[in-house]
Amino acid sequence: MQVDVSLENSNGYGMSIGASRSSGSAASFVVYGAERELTAEASAPLQDLAKKAAADVPGSAKLERAANRHRKGSLSVQVSGRNAISSYGVTGAVTRRLLFGRVGEFGRVFLRFHPHKERTLHGGCFRIPMRVGTFTGKVRFMGEDGYVDVNTDEARGRVLLLPKHFSCKARQRAGHTRHRANQVTRERHRYTALSAISDDAFFGAAKESSECSLFYAGVFEDQGPVFIDRYAFSSGKPSQFRFNKRLTSARLAPKEQPFQGAADFNAPHRWTGSLSASFPGAPDAPLAGRGFRAQLERYGARSSSQSSGGSG
Repeated sequence: MQVDVSLENSNGYGMSIGASRSSGSAASFVVYGAERELTAEASAPLQDLAKKAAADVPGSAKLERAANRHRKGSLSVQVSGRNAISSYGVTGAVTRRLLFGRVGEFGRVFLRFHPHKERTLHGGCFRIPMRVGTFTGKVRFMGEDGYVDVNTDEARGRVLLLPKHFSCKARQRAGHTRHRANQVTRERHRYTALSAISDDAFFGAAKESSECSLFYAGVFEDQGPVFIDRYAFSSGKPSQFRFNKRLTSARLAPKEQPFQGAADFNAPHRWTGSLSASFPGAPDAPLAGRGFRAQLERYGARSSSQSSGGSG
């Protein structure tokens, strides 16, 4: 089950609540907020960077163990800025009628759902029952240093009743390729990707031929019972991501917000520079330097990857 609640903006930031129960892995929940910001037309390299960030999130297993132990669910208050989002996640009670969680020192969520309409969300070969309605109760949330402040007793939202298992029931016709629109895979894209990881941060970049450069980043922290994950992404000119043919060195200098500064890669894993990003509630978070380990890889149509650390 998945719950989406829309809140009024606060100080120019978009506000929402996302919740789930007994559906998906911890990694998929942690990256949920960032995926909401990616459009359906987001390129395969950018989607791959988001998935890699989710898989490499330090500490995400903590949230999964807690959710499994209490068998209640997980919820997060999500704050969206320009190409960046911060998600404050906790375990809590998530049912078809009730949403409850204490978001540490930031506030709490206590909402009851009053459905007004029933609809069906169509997703290609599957259908998801959806209830649209109003949530009443109390949402109190204040971000770090009061950068956002929410105090409301009513909001609109929806409840998605996700099946335990998705199965494709589409009929395959002779001479017709099923789900042609969705058949965009890595093997149809040739691009070079860099990933840099530390204990509490991730940065990724991708360059697809000479079209553009894509950048994606995440930082993570625990504050008591609250797991805070922040994500940012942007695109830029091809010149903002340069590398040599042997993939032994690279220089990245994103120019679009929320990124600032530049960073240099030197094989096998050195990653240095002034690169940073500003997230809601966490300005100028470093994305290079001490504690980071980087890798540069090339993905092609006929080979899985070629990396700075050797072929694979």
